[in-house]
Amino acid sequence: MHHIPLMDKSTLSSEQERIFLLIDERAKEKGLATSSLRPMFDGVSDIDAYLRSSLKIAWVLKEPYDEPSIPSGGGWSPIAKEFIAEHEKRFANPTWRNMASVLHGFRHGHLLDGAVEKANGAKVIDEIKSIAWINLSKMPGTTQSNDAFVASCYQGYWKDIVARQLTLFSPEVIICGGTFGMIRDSFPNAVQDLPLSTKFGIVRYWRNGAEQILLDTDHPSFTRRRGYGKFGFLNALIAALQTAAAELQAK
Repeated sequence: MHHIPLMDKSTLSSEQERIFLLIDERAKEKGLATSSLRPMFDGVSDIDAYLRSSLKIAWVLKEPYDEPSIPSGGGWSPIAKEFIAEHEKRFANPTWRNMASVLHGFRHGHLLDGAVEKANGAKVIDEIKSIAWINLSKMPGTTQSNDAFVASCYQGYWKDIVARQLTLFSPEVIICGGTFGMIRDSFPNAVQDLPLSTKFGIVRYWRNGAEQILLDTDHPSFTRRRGYGKFGFLNALIAALQTAAAELQAK
């Protein structure tokens, strides 16, 4: 995947709007959208905050989550203004809480435990505004994703659009939350480094040239997988981001 210099706010905003239109058109063209089901857009919620961030981060997940038991979609994904405004409600969702907590810990130089999480409070959810949030499938799901189904949808409908998003946002670090195997072929020049071993656990680490690092890790809600403690997995991600930032700044 081609890595280009970050664009200015006006260009980034207008191109993102074009991608939204493309997502909507693709869903209609492929018969995925109906009168009661529409795609959910993703990308950067606060472009100013993204451009100001010291480390440009994209978090690549599988599919957007829609709250109703029967998803309907439409409009923004979790980076909507409505999403950000409802801090307490959104913070209760483990995926969003864990992502926001990792970002806050990285940006403010602290690790996580129960006391820190309580002290930080729900407003850390705002951290999500300043990253590129990208789903491999743009149609809404519910609480669990079927990997084979998501991979098929990505390859069949959305691969070129995801590539366009990643090229546009030009992130320095891409966190693949259970998605690296699905997008591996989009990074033919990426080279696997030794797994990044932290005292909290292992994060698989890929270099895509000198200016981009991919972190191949679990979905952010999987804090109890592979023997991690409650905060071990999240602290491993914070440590990985700190290492990636230091290496990229040294280039």
